[in-house]
Amino acid sequence: METRSAKRKKLLDVDNEPGEDRLTELPDAILHYILFLLPIKNIAQTCVLSKRWRHIWYSFPDLDFTTLKQVPHGMDFINHVLSNREKQHCRSDIRVLRLRGSLTCSKLNELIRSAVLAHNVQHLEIDVVTNDCFNLSRWVLKSDSLKILKLKFLKTGIRLPPWCFMKDGFKSLNTLSLSVVIFNEHPNIVMDRLSFPLLEKLSMDKCIGLRHLKVYCQALVKFSLSECSQLDNLEISCPKLEKMSVSRCFNTTSSNSSVMIDAPKLDKIIWNGNAITDRSSLHNLRSLQEASVCFESVTAANLASMFDFFNGLYQLKCLKLEAPCFELLSKNKHFAGVISEAFVNLKSLELHTSKIQELASLFRTYLSLHKLIISITSDSSVRKSNMDRNLSSSSGDEQYWKSRSHAFKPFLHELKSVTIHGISESESEFSLVKFLLGHARGLQEMVISCAAGRGCRRLERIESRVMQFYRASSDAKIVFH
Repeated sequence: METRSAKRKKLLDVDNEPGEDRLTELPDAILHYILFLLPIKNIAQTCVLSKRWRHIWYSFPDLDFTTLKQVPHGMDFINHVLSNREKQHCRSDIRVLRLRGSLTCSKLNELIRSAVLAHNVQHLEIDVVTNDCFNLSRWVLKSDSLKILKLKFLKTGIRLPPWCFMKDGFKSLNTLSLSVVIFNEHPNIVMDRLSFPLLEKLSMDKCIGLRHLKVYCQALVKFSLSECSQLDNLEISCPKLEKMSVSRCFNTTSSNSSVMIDAPKLDKIIWNGNAITDRSSLHNLRSLQEASVCFESVTAANLASMFDFFNGLYQLKCLKLEAPCFELLSKNKHFAGVISEAFVNLKSLELHTSKIQELASLFRTYLSLHKLIISITSDSSVRKSNMDRNLSSSSGDEQYWKSRSHAFKPFLHELKSVTIHGISESESEFSLVKFLLGHARGLQEMVISCAAGRGCRRLERIESRVMQFYRASSDAKIVFH
């Protein structure tokens, strides 16, 4: 009678006949998927194994040349790869083509032409340095296969075709990313409701000469704009827009700048380091959940515009305010009223500040916060002041908070979670922690972390002191990290 181990050995012998290559017999699509996990250099080396593997290489749809540390023979190597595909196959469509390097404008134009016209590329990603400003040819706009286009031209930049041609092209485009684009000849851009009918993601970075931008794309879901310092006017009206980020934009010398946003499905907005415009109009943001805001160059003249901006965020549930913005707002006598009226639905607030006592302006509001995050930022003058005060009694700080506790009751009533980042053992910080623990009756958790670069011993000292503080809530847990 044949044993079980003997049967297993017999089956293995049958399954592994000498000379059999099961990997090679796999369908093209599966082999392409396996090779996709490898750098392109290793994929190209498989072509010497057999005619079958040469076919797999020439038909490989995802060409990512950015994995090469150094392109052999410069960009001629990439042109050679593309031309060989044309010689070997009547159909050699490219799904993804990524390249990074330095080359002439003529060579790049030749490469793009081959990828778009001969190989029906779907995803084209270019990050290059050219010998001159690159002019994108109009025939690229007519591509029916191109779905993702990402162009980044360091130093020299890129010029797009006249916008009258741009807005009528790219009928299949889903994602457009442009970096270092020169708009000097066409400073006014209007992406109307008929432009880019399938465009869902739009990113524009370092747009030189761009003065007026209007985006009305009907399918747009995600929009990003950064480092457009000459921008005067931004107008966004997109019914499907969900995510929006605008950073370091707007002309600080303009006397007629404006921003208008109409996006009923907008869920998250990041507004970081932008100059405040002369006019702000945000409306129909009924789905907004989260915002991060930091203004630069705010003056008394445009303070009203900033308050208009905040009033447009009325549905907000989570807000992050960076230090310059919060510290400016906290000094304004109307701050408490504006914040209370603007953010009636706010449940989570994150503040970055180096001035602890300015938090009092926030505590006077009637916000029904559940979560408060305070990031104590580095300010050498404030740190020195705190060190000097550490040499004296902390009674002054404690009295400051205690004397205002009655006015802070509405704010503290709903507070359930407090996180404080960047504690450095100053008395003003300890007084704040002591006050919150002693007056937030619904508090469930407080998380405390040291300033960056501080050692474990400092955290142990902080823990030893904080654990002695009275807690108004018996459910409050304190976590140190």
